[in-house]
Amino acid sequence: MGSGESGEIAGFFLLNEGNMGSNKCTLEYYDYASGIYMKNIYAERNPGLVQELGDVGNDLQIYGDRLYAVVNCSNLIEVMDVKTARHIGQVSVPNCRYIVFKNQYAYVSSYAGPVEIDPNYRMGYVAKIDTTAHRLYAATPAMKHLLPFLTARLSMWVCAMWLNRLSWRLRC
Repeated sequence: MGSGESGEIAGFFLLNEGNMGSNKCTLEYYDYASGIYMKNIYAERNPGLVQELGDVGNDLQIYGDRLYAVVNCSNLIEVMDVKTARHIGQVSVPNCRYIVFKNQYAYVSSYAGPVEIDPNYRMGYVAKIDTTAHRLYAATPAMKHLLPFLTARLSMWVCAMWLNRLSWRLRC
């Protein structure tokens, strides 16, 4: 499996979204050296937990020796060991979408409510998560319909798509 360290790439993880409402998000891994593709490794490596990751996998990132799966409709970030894909912890973030890291923190975009069409939808936010304690550290409000754009310096840009202009910036 992946090492979480920089250097030669050993393989890749694939987060399958699954169908909304079916709780079928799965994690798979392809090992370049052996040519072996391993399906649904989260369920295999975590037999005491629910068999799939949840409802609608949205983003997957490696940070240090941890693998972070953002599971949108299940309102959680699943934290796993990058070498084994074993469960380490979870962080609850409603309607979470994307994740990026800087220093010991993860920054997660959230639509902050249920998945539904509502003209009076509450304002979304960017959650700041402590990656050592796996807990929400802070939340900064952002406009509706937020979309993160990541730059090389790991600044997170959050734009309101319907305005088509820069609306807010979070400096990590």
